[in-house]
Amino acid sequence: MFSKIDLRSGYYQLKVKDKDVSKTAFCTRDVVFLGHVVSIEGIRVDPQKIKAYVGWDQPKSVTEVRSFLSMAGYYRRFVDGFSKIAAPLTKLL
Repeated sequence: MFSKIDLRSGYYQLKVKDKDVSKTAFCTRDVVFLGHVVSIEGIRVDPQKIKAYVGWDQPKSVTEVRSFLSMAGYYRRFVDGFSKIAAPLTKLL
């Protein structure tokens, strides 16, 4: 783990052309990490992930329901009342 001081000293030792500074991770406004977009405003779900999940077919087996609930559970912090919404599917297991 690095402290802020370590990161700051590392940043100033990098040699980056002035025209390329905006392309570095140090100057980006948001970063996609593990299916989340992390920005100064907070953490949100990556819109690309949402597009991928919206196109899923309806689960037709217990294994598919379990798989869907597992994926949905990963993003539960972004869904108010997730446990109530997922309860009917959970009862199918």
